Amino acid sequence: MQLAIPARYLTVVVMMSFLAMFGGRAEACMICIPFPEDTATDQMLKADVVVLARENAEKPFSYVAVEVLKGVLSDPDIDLFLNSSTRRHLAANPDHSMVLTFSSAANN
Repeated sequence: MQLAIPARYLTVVVMMSFLAMFGGRAEACMICIPFPEDTATDQMLKADVVVLARENAEKPFSYVAVEVLKGVLSDPDIDLFLNSSTRRHLAANPDHSMVLTFSSAANN
């Protein structure tokens, strides 16, 4: 037994399929999505000083540089607030550190 489908039903099914596939919302491609002006890599490349830092044991909730990656740092104490979630993360992971950058005003 052969099932005969009238041509008009087949046409309607094909049209509905095309509408379902191509009639939806248009999504932006990667070219159209805006990117940040400066990425973290851009900031590190432009910075005068780049350091790896951990919590300062003598002054809680602040940083101390443990390694200088770029430039010259005169004082290892960094007067920058260390938030609680980052503090807990650094306490739980002694081998982790934060990458901090410093740029002079002339380099902005």
